[in-house]
Amino acid sequence: MSANKQIYDFLSLADLRCDGSLRDGKRKMEFCNVKLLLRSSALRGLLLALGFVGMLLLGQNARAQGCLTTPSGNTSQTYSVPTPLTFDPKTPNGTVLFSRTVTFPGFNVSCIGATATLVYSFAGLIAPTNGVFPIAAGGQPAYIGVRVTFNGSPVTSNPVTARTISGNVNIGSNTYTYEFIKMGQPPSNVTNLLMPWVKADVLLNGTNNLAEPNYWAPSSSLTIIPLVRTCTTTTSNITIPLGSVAARTLGAIGSTSPTSSPQSISLSCSNNPSVSMVLKATQAAGQSNNTVVGLTSASLAQGVGVQLLYNNNPLAINGSVTISNAAGATLNVPIAARYYRTGALTQGSANAAVTLQFTYN
Repeated sequence: MSANKQIYDFLSLADLRCDGSLRDGKRKMEFCNVKLLLRSSALRGLLLALGFVGMLLLGQNARAQGCLTTPSGNTSQTYSVPTPLTFDPKTPNGTVLFSRTVTFPGFNVSCIGATATLVYSFAGLIAPTNGVFPIAAGGQPAYIGVRVTFNGSPVTSNPVTARTISGNVNIGSNTYTYEFIKMGQPPSNVTNLLMPWVKADVLLNGTNNLAEPNYWAPSSSLTIIPLVRTCTTTTSNITIPLGSVAARTLGAIGSTSPTSSPQSISLSCSNNPSVSMVLKATQAAGQSNNTVVGLTSASLAQGVGVQLLYNNNPLAINGSVTISNAAGATLNVPIAARYYRTGALTQGSANAAVTLQFTYN
């Protein structure tokens, strides 16, 4: 009993107060030791928690000198390039050949103790002409260019400095449009044209590249192939018989004989060219009517000439007539003829020779 009493007194001197109803001092001491351990664990937990808060404060202090973009990284997209791209000579310069549009989601820039500059760059573009950036390769002329629109406004310089950022700024979504414009007709194939790409750069303090939130790149380089149209005649010569015509059929100057049956001139064409025809011949002497062809020098008849007709209309000498705006693979041109009285009649042979010249593009 005395030993237990001494332990109890020692604990009392240590100012340890224990709750509960215990039968002897020994059990009371064990109970108090448990409470001491619990208090010690709680103290360590508090110290650990304080240390964690201290680290958080240190991290916040380091973040104070810079900028962050969220979300981090970049949003990369690709636009398709038609390869090859066929250039039609009929297509006027300034025509939009194809266009591409992309919209990037917005992002946030947060700066503390620093500033950032938002710059939009259109790589691969040289100085524009009338708002169109030429695209050329290896010193060649530019046959294609691009008109750039950024959020509905035309881009006339490169790069474009959008704004200076301090504090916390939300940058909304961005929409880019490329319109690819014909600037000329290449005489032959043009290969490996590097197409433009665009990126948005966030520059820390205007120099160091912090992030590229937007990145829009072409799927490939561009090849231009000029569309070549062809047309050849498969009929080299035709003869149009007029037969024998009685003088009484041509009763007065300006009267004509019956029109012959048409003879067909055939052409073989590719890529739907426009085809026109010109009558090359010598006009009948003393005639103001430029549709009357003079007779050959071997002819004996006098007072008549010959008219050639296309679709029942007399052809004017050296005049151009459109045969087709988009000829198919085979084009047939019907040509007929008739006599035309020009003066006093003398019987005899009456022949004429002409050339029909076809052009296409």
